[in-house]
Amino acid sequence: MNSKRAATSAWLKMNDDLTDRVRFRDDRIEFCDYPYPPASVYPNGVIGFESIKEADPDAAPPEIRTARGEVLFVPAALKESLRETAALNSIPCVSRIDVWDLILEPFVDTEFDREHQERTLSTLEANGISQQECMGIRASVAGAMHAYNIESGLWDWCHLGLSDVLDALQGKLSGDKYRLPPADFEAFYWRAMELAHKGAVVERQK
Repeated sequence: MNSKRAATSAWLKMNDDLTDRVRFRDDRIEFCDYPYPPASVYPNGVIGFESIKEADPDAAPPEIRTARGEVLFVPAALKESLRETAALNSIPCVSRIDVWDLILEPFVDTEFDREHQERTLSTLEANGISQQECMGIRASVAGAMHAYNIESGLWDWCHLGLSDVLDALQGKLSGDKYRLPPADFEAFYWRAMELAHKGAVVERQK
């Protein structure tokens, strides 16, 4: 694993050695040292099963989606614990189109041809995010994401998602230059959650 990646956020999707940050109980999930200040579980908190709308153990990183419209992240090493907890407590496991993966596509270390780019924009349009809105978001995070993925030496060539942009806008890997003021980060956080929930349900393979 890239040493720079391992040294940053405990919640980056490849970091598997911090499983004590999330605990699964009989009626709730407990979070410790959650990294995003606007989050309902920051820095330590709980989410009752009755407040969970759905889970996606196969997301990167695994996700809990709340009835309030928030996405909470679980370390990748706990994906099967999340899946088991969901099954035991009748929480639907639902995969959705990862709209943040599509929005952040230009910032991965991969070149895409025009046909692919147009297909990405069409998919976002079909999920309620216009080309104009997408381009505006990309412009607003371009500096932070380039610093996060390229200048830092991370060089992720496959996937950047919601957790990555939240980390970048907190200065993780990107540097303090790109750290948003608290009020701006809170506004971005909840707007980002709203966009994440626009992703259509993807049928799971049986």
